[in-house]
Amino acid sequence: MRRLETLGMVGLGLAMTFAGAAVAQAAQKVDTMACVGVPEIEINGSPLTNPDDVRAVQEIKPDQPVSETETVVPRGGARILLRAQPGMTAEWLQRIAECHMAKVAVATPATLTTSPLDVKGALVSVQSTGNGFSVDITSPDVKISREILTRARAIRPLQPIH
Repeated sequence: MRRLETLGMVGLGLAMTFAGAAVAQAAQKVDTMACVGVPEIEINGSPLTNPDDVRAVQEIKPDQPVSETETVVPRGGARILLRAQPGMTAEWLQRIAECHMAKVAVATPATLTTSPLDVKGALVSVQSTGNGFSVDITSPDVKISREILTRARAIRPLQPIH
């Protein structure tokens, strides 16, 4: 009977290993698809958080509903204001962000950096501001949004939102 139990446990372990490998392959496929055409040097998200290009970091406070009928998904985090660079567009920065976030989603904690982009569960949105770009890194989870803000503050001190 013990031999059967041992064989059953070995079989279960092998099944879990194969399932884990299949999940890892699927995750790698997703991050590979998100990163098609993005140069390796930009995959780390550095154009979005390069201290030399950051003009300011601002706190994003969760929105509160204005009425009882309004529904708002409260997301907090940080807004990083970047200087414009020749040839850079909001669409390209968003693509870099999506690629980077796909990699973060499947990364092991030991491989992540202290960048605000390396917080699992973060959402990134990039907009043009005319003379630069606004990179919003947010989360509806209060703990995650605080971590994003703490990491963003390390890049540049906070500035009030105008």
